[in-house]
Amino acid sequence: MQTLKIIEQNENSINLPLRQTEYKFYSLACMVYLTLDLMSYLYVYYIVDIHHFILSFSVFFFTTTYMITDVIVEVYGYRYARRLIWFGLICEAIFSLFIYVLGHIHLPIVNNNHVNTILSQDILRIFFVSLLTTPVGDFVNSFAISRWKIQLKGKYFGLRSICATTLGIIIYCILSHTMLFYGVLSLKQLCTLIGSSILFKFLYITICAAPASIIMRILKRADRLDQYDYDVNYNPFCLN
Repeated sequence: MQTLKIIEQNENSINLPLRQTEYKFYSLACMVYLTLDLMSYLYVYYIVDIHHFILSFSVFFFTTTYMITDVIVEVYGYRYARRLIWFGLICEAIFSLFIYVLGHIHLPIVNNNHVNTILSQDILRIFFVSLLTTPVGDFVNSFAISRWKIQLKGKYFGLRSICATTLGIIIYCILSHTMLFYGVLSLKQLCTLIGSSILFKFLYITICAAPASIIMRILKRADRLDQYDYDVNYNPFCLN
């Protein structure tokens, strides 16, 4: 019996290093990402004019998710960002389904401000547009930041983040804004919205590049990690 216990203890001690490392701040980064992502749903059709920039108010929330993805790719690697993107879409699906269902349940309402009704009517359209366009922009951004890190030997994170995010945002804005606002805005307004969104997001990520670089360095020190994606499978649909 003692021999068997010793063997079991040795097997457990051998298997312990093979378990996935628990990083201190990865889960928090994912939660912040998801919070901002879902906040962008609530303000998609809230159009504002900021010094001649015609924008969806969701620009502030959604653009920040790109910066978080950049930091995750830089610190933890492309594979962690890939999981975050797909798991985020699953959470979006659950969020959208509940809002849609609850918005179509007819119950006595004490204070009818029509907010829930308006949101529930458009939530599925927002989700399906996000399902088609978000992975495209996010994976282009993640792939670029990962490959450029290897080519530039980990230098110039701020510049790499700005360029990669801009590339992803241009693709995302053209696709998503056309699907979301076609028929809602005139063609001129739609083109203005797309152009304003791209330009404003570029300015926004340029300003946020310095804080993102600081956060990136803090996470590297805290989790003692600086992942380089050598021999990584960049297939977006591979979750291994």
